Amino acid sequence: MPHVYIAHRQSASAELARLIRDYLVKQHYTVFLDVEGNNLRLREDIILDEIVSCHCFVLVLDRNTFEDASIVSQVAHALRYKTDQIVVVARDGLDADRIAHTIISEISPILSYNWLPYNHTYAETNLARILSAVQAAAGYATSSQPVVEIPTQHQEQPEADPAPTLVRPPRFPPPPPPQAAAPDLSVADCMRQKPLTVAAETSIGIALAYMEIQRITYLIVNNHHNALEGWVSKADLVSYLPSPLYADSGMTTAQYTQRFQKRSAESVRDHMHHRGNDLEWLAPEMALKNALDRYFLKTFNRGARRFRIRQFPVLDNTFVAVGVLGYWMIINQFIAMDCLPDVTVGSIMLPSDDRDNFIEVRPDVTLGNAEELARINGWSHIVISDEQSNLVGMTTIEKIRRILDPDMPMLSNLPVLTEMRPHQRCRALHENDPLTDVIALFANDDIGALPVVERGGLRLRGLLTYVEVLRALRKLLGT
Repeated sequence: MPHVYIAHRQSASAELARLIRDYLVKQHYTVFLDVEGNNLRLREDIILDEIVSCHCFVLVLDRNTFEDASIVSQVAHALRYKTDQIVVVARDGLDADRIAHTIISEISPILSYNWLPYNHTYAETNLARILSAVQAAAGYATSSQPVVEIPTQHQEQPEADPAPTLVRPPRFPPPPPPQAAAPDLSVADCMRQKPLTVAAETSIGIALAYMEIQRITYLIVNNHHNALEGWVSKADLVSYLPSPLYADSGMTTAQYTQRFQKRSAESVRDHMHHRGNDLEWLAPEMALKNALDRYFLKTFNRGARRFRIRQFPVLDNTFVAVGVLGYWMIINQFIAMDCLPDVTVGSIMLPSDDRDNFIEVRPDVTLGNAEELARINGWSHIVISDEQSNLVGMTTIEKIRRILDPDMPMLSNLPVLTEMRPHQRCRALHENDPLTDVIALFANDDIGALPVVERGGLRLRGLLTYVEVLRALRKLLGT
């Protein structure tokens, strides 16, 4: 009995994946979904074993599929073991060009496969076409004729859709076209050597003072053997301290001082990202393009946006930190080598007409609602605009969390204007600005995103983040 594995993104593609699963089950196929009914993804070892043992690997695509790190891992495994047993199903109107920028080099051969479009209007025809492709990939005889959906009386009679000619992908898909010459850089070429470190017993107050004096936002935490134990950021520590806006919540000065001193005396151990848990690190000899792939695979995909980090520790084979790599260090290296891509801000920015790109709120929204909206959607930057979509200011979820305190619920009712950088202090960009003219602005550790407005006005057109800048540099490196 043919066994089919279906990979899909949990949110956008779940309904289509279940529809394909139910259809194949009726055809007496056994089907494995990478997400169980409780909407939790199974263990990685179980998933990889299922991919190896299946007769056909079905990938259900939507626009943001490859921004899910788990999907990238599954596709890479399928390309390794099931090269000629892969069927790709794409929503109607989706083509390779629209999602090519989200694919890392490890899974780029999937672009050369024949994609089966799915349109819900002709669901039965599309499902029959998928069944034929699955049968061909699994090495079984195809069904006699596909089932054709009969339109209702209120629909126009469509033209006859001929039976598809199934062309199986080659055993080794053709390589992608050669990229333009790019610098051969390694992590050691861009990293900052001799990073600053602290012990896990260091208090929060001392760690924050250290970061303020050194003008840094991240610290490496070492154990007694001088090996990396974790990583702590300024935002992690500041958000734990009580908000200075105690007067707005009814707290007295004495109560605030007592709580601040108590929390400042606690160690950073309970607030750091531990090695081997949610912390990634790099090796100094790693190619820079591979390091950027690690950034996008582990940090910038939309399935893991809740943990964003702008720096990675660089460790030797004994787990001793020999450097640190930040995104602005990579940008500075490209600036120094004068090898930036010839693109404009408008070609790589996140457009404002796509509500999935960033959070846009009105000035009267409360801090609590803004934090909840950003947390649910997973974005760190919040743009404040008026009813005409004119830029009012910007803030981040980290800045809001510095104010919010569970012991002071009144603070969540303050307007978002309380913690906002007004547009007069925002360096606004324009769509036609060359990337070479603005990229240096991101070489500042405190800048993660800049608004894009219409020239001569404040009407919001989009947002340019350091993630999109790194994506452009990543293309230049041919990854």
